[in-house]
Amino acid sequence: MNSEKGSALYFSLVILSLLLIMAFGLGTVMTIQIQNIKRSGDSVAALCGADTGVEMALYGLFFGTYNPPTGPIAGVLDNGASFEFSITNRASDPSCSSDYYCIKSIGSFREAKRGIEVKGQ
Repeated sequence: MNSEKGSALYFSLVILSLLLIMAFGLGTVMTIQIQNIKRSGDSVAALCGADTGVEMALYGLFFGTYNPPTGPIAGVLDNGASFEFSITNRASDPSCSSDYYCIKSIGSFREAKRGIEVKGQ
């Protein structure tokens, strides 16, 4: 009977320790997931910036404002995302495989950067 004294205290400490380890592990996983969600939102804003650059370039090409080669041209959106685009053709950029034009646009938001490349056929 004397060997069983304090065993309940020992088992409760083991169980509390396991619960504490699980709580810290879950907290770490949740913190990482929250950071990933924030980064994906930044990535979407950067992609919107790159898309805006492509749209501006296409608008300028359609209405004759821009003729290849043009750029880089930069701008900032209302949400704080920025973009930079350039328009090239095969004569000015050997990596452009299009007969008409190539648009390269890069959008940035906080630490996220996304790019879009469009080739006019």
